[in-house]
Amino acid sequence: MIQESGKTVRRVFLATIVCSLLACCMANHMAWAQDSVTIKTGREGRGRLRLSGEIVELTGRQLTLRRSGRDDTIPTDRVVAWDTKLVDAQVAADREFEQHDFAAALAKYDEAIRLEKRSWLQRWILSRIAICHANQGNLVRAADMFLIVYSNDPTTQYLDALPLIWTSAEPNLPAQRRAEEWLKQRDAPVRQLLAGSWLLSGGQRGAAMEVLRQVALAQDPQLAKLAELQLWRAQAATASREEIAAWQASIEELPEALAAGPYYVLGKAWLQQRDLERAALAFLRVPILFPFHHQLAAEAPVSAAQAIEPPDAAGAQTLYREAVRDYPEATITAIARAKLQP
Repeated sequence: MIQESGKTVRRVFLATIVCSLLACCMANHMAWAQDSVTIKTGREGRGRLRLSGEIVELTGRQLTLRRSGRDDTIPTDRVVAWDTKLVDAQVAADREFEQHDFAAALAKYDEAIRLEKRSWLQRWILSRIAICHANQGNLVRAADMFLIVYSNDPTTQYLDALPLIWTSAEPNLPAQRRAEEWLKQRDAPVRQLLAGSWLLSGGQRGAAMEVLRQVALAQDPQLAKLAELQLWRAQAATASREEIAAWQASIEELPEALAAGPYYVLGKAWLQQRDLERAALAFLRVPILFPFHHQLAAEAPVSAAQAIEPPDAAGAQTLYREAVRDYPEATITAIARAKLQP
């Protein structure tokens, strides 16, 4: 009996240790797996509050945070930042993206999208994949990726991944053919927006402007605003100073994700007015504020340099050198290299 009692005590003791270890591991796992969200507080949104829990969903409309078994919804425009455990491939991809190595980032994002199971993070990854393709000049593939995001969340906040054209460049033949197909899809305003954007500088300018005017009346306010902004491209050469000043005020009220292209168009409009200083400032906002829009950011310093020379030849040379340094692979950089030759 004494021996049996000893065995019982040992079993109870071991069971207690195992339970304690399991509880400790579970607590550590919960702490490791917990997400955090920083939101705006107060009437003017100047305060900050950090919440912890599990991010269940994140759309352009709201974030759903599960805390203590209850789901709380937070309007997305109140979300300042979120933090969650990412798969290693996404961490590596984000690092390459920040370094503007979009080929390397794309390879890692392709790996990450296979590993990540959370739909809200899958949409984020797909939006970065779309930007990588656009920065490599593959508009069709970029659009395909964005359209997956949009079909999953029509309220998406990732409109910076929508591959619109803001310069006078014409897309390649596959993109033109895809745009011509989209022109006919009257029930798909996002595709029509892309079609109007891609065809605006080519032989179908009239059809492109017409479809953009239609999308500007769409029920989706985000698409309607983007269509209106795209129409500025057609008006930049003839807009009055008063109209351009109104554009500038309008841009300053835009969500940051929508402002890169409009600033570039604003620069073109001020350049038509021979207001060189305002033109250069508008152009230079693009690479400073939106460097991941690589193609547009490469165009901006060259356009700014062309705007200020010959009055400021030294300043123009500095901008040409920055373009060659920061965007060596961009087609527009050939102009900068030629300008730097003695």
